[in-house]
Amino acid sequence: MIRKIKELIPNILKRNCKGFIRNIIDSLEYYTGSGNSFFSNSPLLNKKLSRVIFVCKGNVCRSAFAEHRLKFLLHHNKVHIDSCGIDADQGQFPPQDSVSVAAEFSCSVAERRAKRLDECDIEDADLILPMEYWQYKRLLQRYPGKKENIILLRRFAPFPYCLFCNIADPYGWGEKEFRRAYRLVDQALGRIIPWC
Repeated sequence: MIRKIKELIPNILKRNCKGFIRNIIDSLEYYTGSGNSFFSNSPLLNKKLSRVIFVCKGNVCRSAFAEHRLKFLLHHNKVHIDSCGIDADQGQFPPQDSVSVAAEFSCSVAERRAKRLDECDIEDADLILPMEYWQYKRLLQRYPGKKENIILLRRFAPFPYCLFCNIADPYGWGEKEFRRAYRLVDQALGRIIPWC
């Protein structure tokens, strides 16, 4: 009986429900354990940023879009902006959904190739912006000396969007999910620009 009911529920609805619950749990842990209250700015944002790196899983969707969108918004600013993936397949191109939706935000990511974490200069970054809490934890384990510089990107989104910490991976879920993720990325980037 339960199995038949589960089969009637669309996969995207199941995925979004699981993601919502995961986001609640991750957000509670992130905001209570990291000192990254959404009510205060990070101390590192008291200075101008010179190197910003975005991190996600595969570096073909969220972090690649964030890199190109921030470059577009800053119009040839001298800030070095890069992106990479924790589990990236070297040289992989973004999926067509990513290319199409990024174009709606005046970004061209079609020629972007995925880069692994070790190809980004994390040690010299002023601000390292992962998309999900598990990525945040992995970065802290690998770069413990950069704890003050690693902040989840969604923390910069306007209230109430900053109450949650994860920006869900839209890979394989269609343009609607890409739009949702890219809109969140774009909102957060708008709040970072004053420090660039």
